[in-house]
Amino acid sequence: MQKKRIDVKWLAVEYFGPLLIGFMIIFGAVFANNFFSVGNFQNLLNQIAINGVLTVGFCVVYIIDGFDLSQGNVLSACACVCLTILNGTHSIFLAFLAALVVGAVFGLANGLIGKVIKGDGSDSYLITLAMSLVALGFAYIWTKGLNIQCDSEMTVFRNIARGKVFNIPNTTIILVVFMIIVHFVLRKTTIGRKLYYVGANKKAAYMGGINAHNIRMYAFIFSGLCAALAAIIMAARTGSATPMCGNNYETDAAIATIVGGNAPGDIKSGMLRALFGILCLGLMRNIMNMMNIDANVQTVTKCCVLLISLYALSVKQNWGGRGK
Repeated sequence: MQKKRIDVKWLAVEYFGPLLIGFMIIFGAVFANNFFSVGNFQNLLNQIAINGVLTVGFCVVYIIDGFDLSQGNVLSACACVCLTILNGTHSIFLAFLAALVVGAVFGLANGLIGKVIKGDGSDSYLITLAMSLVALGFAYIWTKGLNIQCDSEMTVFRNIARGKVFNIPNTTIILVVFMIIVHFVLRKTTIGRKLYYVGANKKAAYMGGINAHNIRMYAFIFSGLCAALAAIIMAARTGSATPMCGNNYETDAAIATIVGGNAPGDIKSGMLRALFGILCLGLMRNIMNMMNIDANVQTVTKCCVLLISLYALSVKQNWGGRGK
């Protein structure tokens, strides 16, 4: 009986995310002092929370073959609105609600424009880029270009991001619970399955009775809400907000989504692969910070990893199911 040959190249491509995580853990253990310390572990968990929430939204948009370049500046706008309302009313509920409404409105605008022009994945780049500039302008107008500081007496709001449960940061708990809920929606609900159908083939989904443009619009609204949630976490953690506080955060969300191995319409795409990407990017940033590597070098390194991930994704799509 002939043994089935193991395709090492296919394994490396298919499990690129987990293999990269393993490599970085070994690299960090060897070259970064105190990498396995409790303090560094908690710091890592705090660092990945904001990008993790954004990645969840970006991943959902990417599944429907879209791209959301507005996330970073929408986050800035939501954070500024959140702290302004919080300082003015001292109501955490109203501050949360205002941030979520702003995020949802920008997400709705992205989705509606795409629906009106009957756009596809490539159109989402330009639409969300334009909306990103609108959000940036809105943030500057709202704040008049000034930084907003959280009132010192709003300790309950600050503890949302600074508190811990059993030594686990609240932000990590929020992220994990959020990802579990989204995973359930993607895997167990009708709207979740429609997202994959639309991402795999929008025309076929339409012929099957699915309103593809509405599904794409819902995905962008969800991405906007994720930006708002990330803004709330950032505002609570830092106690401040500026019109540029979310600058380039959408880039990290895109890198985490793609490095994790997600692909448009791929039924295997989802929160597990997004988690791999979040951990990859978080470990990469954590190790490079501990090694005092220049920020510009860090950016180049992240982009190189993104390019390798795109190559791995392209090879995997060309192979299809071969090697299994």
